[in-house]
Amino acid sequence: MLASNRLREYRLGADMTQAEAALAVRVTQPTYQRWETGGKVPAGKLAALAKLFNATQERLLGINPPIKAVFYDNGAPDDQQYYGEVSIHFVSGGAPLVLSISEKARMQFSEAMMETSYFIPIRSLTNQLVAIRRDAIADIYFCSEAYDDFGPEHKTYEFPSSLRYPDNRDWEIIESIVCDFDDGKYDAESVAQLTRTLCGPPDDVIEQDLAAGRVSIAQVEEMKRKVPLVLDEAENLALLCVYQISPGKRRKIFIDSDRNIYDAFSDIYSGEYMPSYGSKYVEGVGYHHYLFMNPTVLDFISVPTHKYQMGMAQAEAAGDEDDE
Repeated sequence: MLASNRLREYRLGADMTQAEAALAVRVTQPTYQRWETGGKVPAGKLAALAKLFNATQERLLGINPPIKAVFYDNGAPDDQQYYGEVSIHFVSGGAPLVLSISEKARMQFSEAMMETSYFIPIRSLTNQLVAIRRDAIADIYFCSEAYDDFGPEHKTYEFPSSLRYPDNRDWEIIESIVCDFDDGKYDAESVAQLTRTLCGPPDDVIEQDLAAGRVSIAQVEEMKRKVPLVLDEAENLALLCVYQISPGKRRKIFIDSDRNIYDAFSDIYSGEYMPSYGSKYVEGVGYHHYLFMNPTVLDFISVPTHKYQMGMAQAEAAGDEDDE
């Protein structure tokens, strides 16, 4: 069971060990480890950790309001700045992949294109952690938000989702909403805000707006028509893994364990995968549903970012327990 705070998540995002984080804020490694597993963090040390991990104290504690990607704000963290879209076209002729990305993802992906790993990872603003097979790429178009289309194929592209939430915690809440499961782990205000984004205003608010003339019946009906579509989109982004086989066949799979997602694909996202590794075993629902996948014929694979990173944290936590 992971702690409700986000220290482990942000430390892993900074590519630091517990010992390195402890040294940076001048405490012992066991003391820092207790914080990650739910121990109270002194105010001064919490401020130091926020500076170390380039996050707010509220985000480290998991009590911040939902975070949406921002437009035209150079003062915002680069992982929250909405750059625009990247469109990847494949040698196989399969459907292009269009992702909404941050300024940070744009810079990281551009740098990774100059390297030699078999797969190139990129994180979208809509909870997709994507790995693209290098040799499957025909060309890639980066188009900023100010540009008027996604690339040379113009209006044939599939529009990416408008659910641009770069914070993993928000996607954990979205997952709990679409699965109709609330264990009280998240602050009520954030849950209410994201519920309204997905499901629209509560009925009593709609009735008040109708009575006051702020909305029309037609507008309410249109909003209610869109709710199932938004929920379906949110469910796909929060729960499903997607991969495309050359020449263009896409498949969706559900993997019921965050740890299984991480264990199955960590070598791909870390850049360690080699074709000589052979087929990859992917456990979907234990004994009842599993598959073998040949990564050398994939155009790309995409997993929910928050679930992969939760799996990474669980893997490290299991390692901590083994060391004790």
